[in-house]
Amino acid sequence: MRIATEHAAIRAVLHGAIDYAGLFPPAALDMANAVAEYASERRGPDRWALGRFVLPVARLGEFEALAAPSYTDAGSDPWRVAAIGAGVAGTASAIAQFNARNAPGAVIDAIEVRAESVEQVELWRPLVDVVADVFIEIPVGDALESIVAAVGRTGAKAKMRTGGVTSDAFPSAARVLRFLTTCYDANVPCKVTAGLHHPLGGVYPLTYASDADSGQMFGYLNVFLAASIIGARGAPETALHVLRAGRDAPLHSDAIGITLDGVLVPVESILRMRLNQLQGFGSCSFSEPLDEISTLLRSAHAP
Repeated sequence: MRIATEHAAIRAVLHGAIDYAGLFPPAALDMANAVAEYASERRGPDRWALGRFVLPVARLGEFEALAAPSYTDAGSDPWRVAAIGAGVAGTASAIAQFNARNAPGAVIDAIEVRAESVEQVELWRPLVDVVADVFIEIPVGDALESIVAAVGRTGAKAKMRTGGVTSDAFPSAARVLRFLTTCYDANVPCKVTAGLHHPLGGVYPLTYASDADSGQMFGYLNVFLAASIIGARGAPETALHVLRAGRDAPLHSDAIGITLDGVLVPVESILRMRLNQLQGFGSCSFSEPLDEISTLLRSAHAP
């Protein structure tokens, strides 16, 4: 177990939070290796932090052929899958067929799609009746408030892309804060994805290549703590401060909460945020987010 039980607040942040996107850059694993990695983590001591397996709808058949022999590898708990859709009718049909074939061993209980406008959000409304969670990836631009309101009216949830494999794919901290605040104000749950392999922000290599460029990246802990502050109606300046805190910032965790760069975020605020606001984050690595926070905690709490 990478994170000891005394770090209750860190475990509250990460419980079921890491949606495994190993098929996508920068990891870009083939299906066989991604399925094997997910199956291994399902059997491991850190499965409490594992979320869904993320893949395109077009690759469901490939996934099913490789994953089905491992469906019972963690008892009766089904494999949870998030499918990235393209068109409404095709996505709905593919998901219904997959769930009929694979239940109870595996279930697609989330769909992830994109929309650039209120009108495009409305197009995805039928999918809300197909699965439990529909995450609509939206831009953080001038129309953010109206688009988030439309997401809420459909019964869907919002999604923001917080990075990529190039520096220009990363939004500003102010944009991330605006997304989180707008979703909270509209009572719309959300998730974030991309560029969140590390617990705290800083300059990191943007890919796993030996000659990779480096750039400023967000930390998932920064984002989740900022969301917790927003949910507790804390000052926007405090949330922004926490969102910008780097990997050299003082960090402390215990059963009371998490203190990052002098700001205490109580565990109650974190639990409420996870239940009502920020549902999780996508990462092409499951081990990296856990290994790095474990190392940080050992350093922070060393005598």
